Amino acid sequence: MSVYGFKILADDDIPLVKAELRKDADFPDDLIIASILDAEALVLDYITDVFEDGKYPRSVQKAVRLLCGALNADLIGNVAELKNGNYLPERVCNMLFAYRTPTAI
Repeated sequence: MSVYGFKILADDDIPLVKAELRKDADFPDDLIIASILDAEALVLDYITDVFEDGKYPRSVQKAVRLLCGALNADLIGNVAELKNGNYLPERVCNMLFAYRTPTAI
């Protein structure tokens, strides 16, 4: 169980997220933790599959880390306009496609 309330990533993934975001080791963990929590919430809202054992596939974990990068870029105004008509970047949607059942209207 995560000390920080993570549902998809583990507490020991913080250094990995920092490295993927190209942040120095002294970059505040609080900002990384907030990004992870936000990204996880968005991913969990998007996917429809349920993972009872709490073990998410590597592609879902990677999607969270990619989304952390997008959220971080958005904070400094460098995010590219989304062209897929969705609130998630296309790369993230592509990684999560297998875990989402489309909603019919």
